[in-house]
Amino acid sequence: MALATYSDLKASLASWLHRTDLTSQIPDFITMAESRLNRLLTLRQMEMETTLTMTPGSRYVTLPTDFNGPVALWLETYPPRQKLTLCTAAELPVTSNVNGSPNYWAIDGLNVAFDRPADQAHTLTFRYIKTFTLTDAAPTNALLSSYPDAYLFGALLEAVPYLNNDARLPMWQERFDRAVKEISNNENESKSRAPLTTEVSALRGRRFNIFRGW
Repeated sequence: MALATYSDLKASLASWLHRTDLTSQIPDFITMAESRLNRLLTLRQMEMETTLTMTPGSRYVTLPTDFNGPVALWLETYPPRQKLTLCTAAELPVTSNVNGSPNYWAIDGLNVAFDRPADQAHTLTFRYIKTFTLTDAAPTNALLSSYPDAYLFGALLEAVPYLNNDARLPMWQERFDRAVKEISNNENESKSRAPLTTEVSALRGRRFNIFRGW
């Protein structure tokens, strides 16, 4: 059976569970598996960029609803764009009595927090890791396309409390743990292959690559 879409996954789960009466419960199993996978995995394919706009007089901008982790943030108001410094919320050097352009930012609850209130509607580019979320309207994503076994065995594990002591639990757990480990190894290997670079403004705006020497 194919595992290319949300519908495929629901049908496959019903087949693996040998049940035809779980139509209402299977989407819950998938959602709970996604919640666990979002805590365990960070895929490079799940990075995306969006535009944020600050409100004059405020230090906060609401996070995207599919936010799962920060990557980088750039101020686009004045070219060339400026990369802002990420801090923890506790370390953010707040200057609340002076409006201006931000230099630092942090994730604070459901918001991006800045070091000072905006003096205008500053435009920013926010790069972040999005959550894995399958729906009928969004029937596939990078995780399902590349690693369908993580979705399948994760959802089967979430079905166990409902099924009550299914004897297949150890096998499903082993397959899920193996999938998560292999995905993490693949992602770490891909990241380790990326050439190290450093910003060298004298080289006509290009980044210096330590492998090629320029």
